[in-house]
Amino acid sequence: REPWDHTRMGDREAQYAADKAFMENLLSRAPFNEYDAYWCLCSSKHHGVGVLVKRGIKPPISISRTLTIGQTTSDDIDTTEGRVLILEYERFVFMNSYVPNNGAKPDRWERRRLWDARMEAFVKHHNAPGRKPLIWCGDLNVAHREVDVGPQPEMFVHTAGFTVPERQRFGQILLKGGLVDVYRALHGDRQAFTWRSHLGSGGPIRAAYDWAGMRLDYFIASASLMPRVKSIRLSTDSMVEEFARLRPVTCFFGSDHCALFLTLHPHDASDASEAKEHAKDVICISD
Repeated sequence: REPWDHTRMGDREAQYAADKAFMENLLSRAPFNEYDAYWCLCSSKHHGVGVLVKRGIKPPISISRTLTIGQTTSDDIDTTEGRVLILEYERFVFMNSYVPNNGAKPDRWERRRLWDARMEAFVKHHNAPGRKPLIWCGDLNVAHREVDVGPQPEMFVHTAGFTVPERQRFGQILLKGGLVDVYRALHGDRQAFTWRSHLGSGGPIRAAYDWAGMRLDYFIASASLMPRVKSIRLSTDSMVEEFARLRPVTCFFGSDHCALFLTLHPHDASDASEAKEHAKDVICISD
């Protein structure tokens, strides 16, 4: 067999051929046919990231699918599992990632620790003088602070995504990368969740967990890029909690994660509040 092509949808197996046909049909229709698609895909359905870019925007200067500095070829986690897609543009670097879940066993903990170490080295590299600012989005599989889980933090003790080592390492990644959690920067300590548990039944403990939420999905940006940030919101921000718990399809699109929207002022605005008439805001969506 030829090596798996992580840049495009595959059809080796019958089930994947059907999925590919469905996606190609979807992307051929409005509004998706107005976008170019970039992929980093796994050879199974469990992982994969993609970025849709509005046509008319200049193509990326470079595309990478690994956290390894100076390398664009595949490696065992980033590319093989379809976890990283990095698009370099004229004024910033855009990264979408699906971070490995910490799991509940020592081998998974070590694997996540190694991933975090590589991510720290990557963002530290991009924080060096003369480097382009970074926008990083995706399912980062960590709830950084107690306000990022609910209804009570005690429910999440030892839970993947909320363990102390994960949260501490994430804080170091932000620090070493000169990065800002954009939602927290603009909304303070507002409690909001991007992931919601599946509703079900099974006694008082399960019933309590049914209402659990975690903020696992982010837009992270270099501090130098923050003056360009116009707004950020979750698709559920305007909803009452009782309705958001139901994971409405207009916000979750059949997933257990909701969408995030980041809007940037145009680069050639005279300042952050006065954009030139011909310039347009840059809108980024993570789902």
